Amino acid sequence: MENLKKNTYFQFLDLYLSRVTILVFIFSLFLFSDCHTNSPKNQNSIVGYKLIVDYPDRKEVYILPIENIVGNELSDILAGYSLQQDPSIRFVSTSQSIEVMDVLGTRNNFQYAWRLYVDYKEVSPSDLKKSKPVQLNQIIQLKYLPLRKNLVE
Repeated sequence: MENLKKNTYFQFLDLYLSRVTILVFIFSLFLFSDCHTNSPKNQNSIVGYKLIVDYPDRKEVYILPIENIVGNELSDILAGYSLQQDPSIRFVSTSQSIEVMDVLGTRNNFQYAWRLYVDYKEVSPSDLKKSKPVQLNQIIQLKYLPLRKNLVE
């Protein structure tokens, strides 16, 4: 009878330890996965402005961290990209407007020109000069598109 009590006790102890081991293992998995998703190496943790550069044959996406930008105006953000040289952007500024002339060595010519969009709405060179504010969740796009023909009849 005493031998039966010992066996029952050991079976209970064995069952209890196996359950505790499983619970500790599951808890450590949750802890490890939580630490892994909060790591600074995660690309989604970078907070910044997103710039999409559309060429006729390819599309490139850049993110400029907000630490590298002086203000939230569109001209400041584009100047921040240009100063960082990723991508390099060159402008022509007059008293009335600011035009994008060159992005990563691709310049405006007689057939194609750079056009600027914020949330898929075109921004004119005069609006760029007026310091249009941009939020972090808005998409900034530079598109290299054919020039519009103004036909005068």
